[in-house]
Amino acid sequence: MAAPLRLQSITLTAAEPAAAARFYRWVLQLKTAPEPPTPEVLALGWGKEDRVCVAGNEESGVEEAVQLRMSALSIAAVGEWCGTRAITPGAVAVSPVDSEPARATWPSTPVSVISDEAAMNCTQLVVRAPEGLRIDLVFPLPVETLVARGQVGPFYRRNQDWHGLEIPGLLGVTTGGPEPAALRGFLARLGVGLLESGDRAAGPLGIGDHQWIVDERGPAGIRGFAVVVSAKRVNDLKRTLDHLGTDYRQSGSRLLTVDPTGRFILVSGVHD
Repeated sequence: MAAPLRLQSITLTAAEPAAAARFYRWVLQLKTAPEPPTPEVLALGWGKEDRVCVAGNEESGVEEAVQLRMSALSIAAVGEWCGTRAITPGAVAVSPVDSEPARATWPSTPVSVISDEAAMNCTQLVVRAPEGLRIDLVFPLPVETLVARGQVGPFYRRNQDWHGLEIPGLLGVTTGGPEPAALRGFLARLGVGLLESGDRAAGPLGIGDHQWIVDERGPAGIRGFAVVVSAKRVNDLKRTLDHLGTDYRQSGSRLLTVDPTGRFILVSGVHD
């Protein structure tokens, strides 16, 4: 059985976040996600769980981030998981019930309490990969824990372990940096392993059914991302890019373009 690990969200900074968000809405058919908006971040989605979040640059105080959905674990089990991997989170966000156990588990780490009831079914950790890349780890709380607390939702994201792709949804992410081996080693500690045809020295890594490509070219950070859509949508997407005057390359049901932030977007069409 595949591990319940998946790419759940990416946060992208942009000099002109409104232009980037407009491009994602028009080209990728993203819509405003159900989470309450904040002045700093606009969360977009396709109506299920995957998110593409857009923020301003440094002045917004928001960083680029890759968010991974992990196994469903209690707060105590998350602490054990971190201990066995020598991972110390830089910040933790928890349900109000778990605030004291979290502070006892990570006494030197800032712990915040999640105030939105629809987001209280998880524990959220911020960790730092080599070269400072922010990775947010989301551990759903076990269903039996939520039932015992009388928390039945609805929640933004499901409780139980799961893996797989949403269509449409995220397919992968590419990050750059001058020390790819260090990042690959850190990701291995999180459970991000090799694809069947991969090579840890150069090939893509697997986040469950998603991909993470580590590229030594360019500055550290998110260089691009991939999405998966119905193959029937690829021609619609192509016409939208033509209308916008945006360059692209197409090969069958795969299409490559560049968004207003300069990041590439790879679109793969699959048959329903």
